[in-house]
Amino acid sequence: MRNRSGLLTFCFALIPGAGQMYLGMMRKGTAVMAAFWGLITFAGFFQLNALMVLSPVIWCYSFFDTLNSRWLSEEQRQALDSQFHFRMGNSLLDDFRSIIDRRHLLIGLALIVLGGWSILHNLLYSFSEWIPSYIWRLIDRAPSLFANLAIIGLGIWLVTGKKNRKEINADFVEYKGEDENNDHE
Repeated sequence: MRNRSGLLTFCFALIPGAGQMYLGMMRKGTAVMAAFWGLITFAGFFQLNALMVLSPVIWCYSFFDTLNSRWLSEEQRQALDSQFHFRMGNSLLDDFRSIIDRRHLLIGLALIVLGGWSILHNLLYSFSEWIPSYIWRLIDRAPSLFANLAIIGLGIWLVTGKKNRKEINADFVEYKGEDENNDHE
């Protein structure tokens, strides 16, 4: 069993995912690091600063998971890393395949729009001195606007759900109290 330095463990724990990697939990460390930096990249690209609220959550999880994992044996850490990989890998891969199978047209259109927007934005940036500032600000904020509209649409879809109100009320049975004949006995 390799003895891990407490100071190095603490220093690596400050970087999301690096602490797990230092302790030999490469799969878990890579996933945590990808989640942290992926969130920051996504939020920055689409100018969704509200998503940055989640970054301290990932950071705290990584930090405390590293400090807690330090006290486990090497075999226990490897077992946890394998379980994490198995659970995350299988469920994420199955979920990803299911989403691709059901929503391939929507995902394809989103990727085309995202790529087209990126090309258009880069072309417009080349001519930015000819575009008035208020138009340029509107163009620059378009991805954030579309992402916010998508979030609102998702929220509406989740609130309304797939069931209609009659199906929901069919499960409800009103309590009418005890039978009046039994009350007088």
